[in-house]
Amino acid sequence: MTASSDPHSNKRMELVLLEHCYRRVISEGVPVFVVPAPAVGTCARLLAAQFNRISIFRLQPPESVRFNQVVVFGIRKKAHLRGEPKGAKELLRITYKPQLLPDLSQEVSEHYAIPPSAPATITHTGLSLDKIEDALQRSVAMQNARGILVRKQQKMTGRPVTPLHKGHVRAAGLQRHAERLLRRR
Repeated sequence: MTASSDPHSNKRMELVLLEHCYRRVISEGVPVFVVPAPAVGTCARLLAAQFNRISIFRLQPPESVRFNQVVVFGIRKKAHLRGEPKGAKELLRITYKPQLLPDLSQEVSEHYAIPPSAPATITHTGLSLDKIEDALQRSVAMQNARGILVRKQQKMTGRPVTPLHKGHVRAAGLQRHAERLLRRR
């Protein structure tokens, strides 16, 4: 896909992610969105249209400070209240002065109740891996590749790669002598 045909080519990735994920937050569910502070302005209209009680805090770990990251909390609006971006201007102002945001700490007074979600159902609609592995062993492609992948045992004949020492010669002689004795019995 080329950049010109990509619908997200001129959007910040934080907005693309939010557009993709916000629908999956249930009514009165709480998103936790960690982004660079300037990205809050890009996402302001969508955040304000879909969420109430939006709170934004600065993060204090060194990597978060380095990338000017903030965390956004909110509560997903009920379906009949969605669409009106009330509060988007306040979110835009935050992006210009993120140093005025409170730090996320134990003393934060804002609390969010997380509603229970429906039990997840996992449905496997794919093929059994055991059956695939068995079929792969019988496949023509594997039989053709087996000659390259798996080497057959070859008998070694001829002179050894390393020269034999007296100990090797004695051991070989003793072995032949032992074989002769066994054959006589």
